[in-house]
Amino acid sequence: MPNTRGTIVTMRAFVIACLVCGVAHAQPKDPGEAAYVEGKRLYDIQDWDAAIAKFKESYKLRNDAASLFNIAQAYRLKGDCVQASTFYRTYKRNFPTAANIAAVDKFIAELEPCVKSKGEKPTSESKPVAPKPRLEPRPATPPTTTEPGATASPPPIATEPEAPRSLVLPIVVGAGAVVLGGTALAFELSARSTYDESTREMDDAKQQDLYTSANTQRYIADGFAVASVITAGVAVVLLLRHNSSGDGPAVQPTVTAHGGGVQLVGRF
Repeated sequence: MPNTRGTIVTMRAFVIACLVCGVAHAQPKDPGEAAYVEGKRLYDIQDWDAAIAKFKESYKLRNDAASLFNIAQAYRLKGDCVQASTFYRTYKRNFPTAANIAAVDKFIAELEPCVKSKGEKPTSESKPVAPKPRLEPRPATPPTTTEPGATASPPPIATEPEAPRSLVLPIVVGAGAVVLGGTALAFELSARSTYDESTREMDDAKQQDLYTSANTQRYIADGFAVASVITAGVAVVLLLRHNSSGDGPAVQPTVTAHGGGVQLVGRF
């Protein structure tokens, strides 16, 4: 009987290595993006000082509208009206055509009494810097109005539109991997049974037919096994992307089988 098990094992190892590379690729590589994502997490749990530090780090690296706007937001929610007014004014000066300028003007007006009561005049902490020509400023979402110094739930953070994600797709893909794995096991067991039957057959022609059938079933079992490994890897990537709050599109994998082979097409 021709032995193809070594080839299949090699193929499986290669597929697993590719999946590991895909998972690594799914993580943010840009330092500015990584700082922005971390700032969002800290913002969500209302750790204002840490969030401000991360947004400032992101802005230094990328000079984007969203980071600068969120610095002002965090200062306002922290209760520091002077710094909040300063950064709202800086945002307005550097991104005068942003969609939420009207909301920024409203925040500045609301903070003005607090600033005057402290006897301080807002100043810009950063010099106006024109956006880099190769980058478009992120559209900032106007936040919900709250009183200066309020500690209520923070308004929606400025960020790029992001497709909603749910656990349905990872669950469905994971279930598909289980089904494919079960099918591979069924064909493997059937192949072994057929092979055992061929060893007991006395008729040469019948024995050869059973032998050929066992080989075919094993080839099919190997194909389903490889498809199961690929699908399971896709499910893992989808789950990681679901748990991550980073920007960017979710993984869109497609697994197709043709000509006895399996092809994985995806965009990370």
